[in-house]
Amino acid sequence: MNDGSAEPEWRREVHARITLLAEDAEWAGLVLLHENCTGWAGTNAERTLELLAAAVPSVQVLFDTGNGITHG
Repeated sequence: MNDGSAEPEWRREVHARITLLAEDAEWAGLVLLHENCTGWAGTNAERTLELLAAAVPSVQVLFDTGNGITHG
């Protein structure tokens, strides 16, 4: 979750973390799932696509259709 950082800083941190996580997942033969709930990439579709572009194929999306209702 964002700790109050400005959007550009939050974005950089997300990219740095997902890159490390994706590398570890790929090395271990795992696939990470990002759920469309909260967080930087959960706020809109463009950010989700940007996250996937930065980390494919080790990261995929788990789309929960109920989150749109819960999170607006």
